[in-house]
Amino acid sequence: MYMAMTDSVTVPKVPTMTQIQLEELQNKSSKWNLIMDEQLLEYANILAEKDNLSTFGLDSAILNPSSEFLNQFPALLGIPTDVLQFRFECLRTFNLKYLCHVLSLIDFSQAQLPWSLAHQITKLKDIIFMRTKAGLWNRILAQTNTGSGRGGTRIQINRPRALRAKEKGDLDGSRSVFGQAFRQLHFCPPAALRRRGQVWNVTYSGEGGTDAGGLFRDSVSHICSDLQSPYVPLFIPCPNSGGFGDNAEKFIPRSGATSSLHLSMFSFVGKLMGIAIRAKHILNLDFPSVVWKGIVGTEVTRSDVESIDAFSFKMMDQIVTAERQPDMTPDMFNELIDMTFTVQSSDGREIELVENGKTQKVTWENRRQYLSLAEKWKISEFSEQIQAMKSGLGTIVPIQLLAMFSWRELELSVCGKREVNLELLKRNTKYANGYRKTDAAIAMFWRVFNEFSTKDRELFLRFVWGRSRLPNSHEDFDEKFVIMPTHVNNDNILPISHTCFFQLELPAYSSDEVMKTKILYAINECREIDADHQAQNVDWDADAEEAPQEDDE
Repeated sequence: MYMAMTDSVTVPKVPTMTQIQLEELQNKSSKWNLIMDEQLLEYANILAEKDNLSTFGLDSAILNPSSEFLNQFPALLGIPTDVLQFRFECLRTFNLKYLCHVLSLIDFSQAQLPWSLAHQITKLKDIIFMRTKAGLWNRILAQTNTGSGRGGTRIQINRPRALRAKEKGDLDGSRSVFGQAFRQLHFCPPAALRRRGQVWNVTYSGEGGTDAGGLFRDSVSHICSDLQSPYVPLFIPCPNSGGFGDNAEKFIPRSGATSSLHLSMFSFVGKLMGIAIRAKHILNLDFPSVVWKGIVGTEVTRSDVESIDAFSFKMMDQIVTAERQPDMTPDMFNELIDMTFTVQSSDGREIELVENGKTQKVTWENRRQYLSLAEKWKISEFSEQIQAMKSGLGTIVPIQLLAMFSWRELELSVCGKREVNLELLKRNTKYANGYRKTDAAIAMFWRVFNEFSTKDRELFLRFVWGRSRLPNSHEDFDEKFVIMPTHVNNDNILPISHTCFFQLELPAYSSDEVMKTKILYAINECREIDADHQAQNVDWDADAEEAPQEDDE
């Protein structure tokens, strides 16, 4: 998904061991289990990413963690370093010499059948190197691509209309940027969206700008912003966003959104996920594990739901706490617990767990039934919406192969990382028209950028590239960030971006403070593409949409 697969893999040389040494290490590893393997590979992945390596290229000799570091991986605590290194070599050999050649022969459409080889392989998904999976995945994506470059479907987005809809109200979100894109793209043949590079060409009604990539990326960013806003009725902040529990920044599907229109919109969200994977256009979305696990087919657990809705389970835990009291009697329990057979959904609806649940009180005799029904409902609350997203995703990418991937790998492939990696951006930056890497203005820029908050870095990327997150790896950059000087240098002018071409005209400011002030002003106040044009001759309220058109290849 997010790593390029090459024909050859460079693997560090492994020291030769005697038969006695090998048997000794095998004996030390006799109690090794799958959880230890998973945590070992997670640790190795962290080291490989830090050194800009693939996990295949990691030298096992550097697997020498401190006890403090291993607190993140409790299953590895107390394991001798030589055993960790030996086990990693076993995992690498298993991936390189066996799985690389076997995966393409497996029918992953049978992954849900317990007797199938595909099912057994998916149990090992967390110890299969990402590069091993990517070999098969990328080959199939390449075989099913229907185009590349800047062709594709042409759509028209009326941003003034979307703005007016926010002011006047838009219950189904159809006038938002997301809604307009949905109406023009969702009903296209799916093959039209299975493209590399720019998947559609967008025209902003009444605005200047020709889509050479920047308008497309900007429209994707607009769509993501709409999805995580009150103006599109598909996703809401998770219950923990109220300040109780973790993952306050996550958005969850609105479980009450079950109309045919809503489910079609969720299906379109799935198509956008597929486009992000296939065309490597990261979506600036924040969904929790319950969403990603549901899509890849991994079991959703109580801890997944508790991580976004801690309060609901705290209410259930009151029952468990009460029944464990040593002097608790049925009469005392019935008096203490004032609950009925209902739960509150994440979007605030009262859900009856049984017929007439609102009037059926939780008692000592039925408490276990209530806890079982309540937990089961909370775990499956979003299943209808997730299934719609999975259905849409399956029209763009080979859905049966997702069983190979962990939910974290899918999330990374679709949404990337929130943090804008300074070193990755620097590695993919060029300097033009007189600027050099060693110039004072360039050094000043990187010092200033290093001081930016995560939000400021996202706004900067949106300003210069039309997207808010970086690609996941160096190989995924299809164009480099270019910094060039302005024609005039003084502290009164602002930097200029060319969003379609990922370019920044940067004045040589007199100080870090001046540069930071000017850049922050630009990225916060100058968000329109081609601001010389204002929205002219645009009907802010019209419902008419132009039919999407296919560009000739």
